[in-house]
Amino acid sequence: MVKGNTTGGKNYKKSKHGTATKPPYLERAADQMYARVVRNMGNRNVQCLCNDLRTRLCHIRGVMRNRVWINPGDYVLISIRGLATEENKDTEKADILAKYDADHLHRLRGESDINARLFAPIEGIDGKVAIEEEDGIEFDQGEEVDPEAEVNVDAI
Repeated sequence: MVKGNTTGGKNYKKSKHGTATKPPYLERAADQMYARVVRNMGNRNVQCLCNDLRTRLCHIRGVMRNRVWINPGDYVLISIRGLATEENKDTEKADILAKYDADHLHRLRGESDINARLFAPIEGIDGKVAIEEEDGIEFDQGEEVDPEAEVNVDAI
């Protein structure tokens, strides 16, 4: 009967002495832009609100697949693809290069070239995307429902 090692196996011993390392802070290059993830579209695509306040379809690169999880509200560094022309300027695509940690958020807010509107709340209570205007927040919703309108029970 083995005595002495009652706390776990060899994998327990390996992970016991490991230290977690923080990811490095990546500086923005000339052809890159800061963005905030608005919506997960599926198939490794996300919709991002960029530093120039335009929404772009961004692709999560294969290097980040299953290693870095990107959720709505995360701050990322993107690189816009060079194939955009005047005809398809509305459908510009970009690639996500890195995700910023919560530890780097304070340093990211201190950048001189970042738009302050990226840090404003972008989602409402019901999950709809909100666009902040000078006079307040305007929610992008479908049709409005009048709470005082009578409901026809026979039609249901």
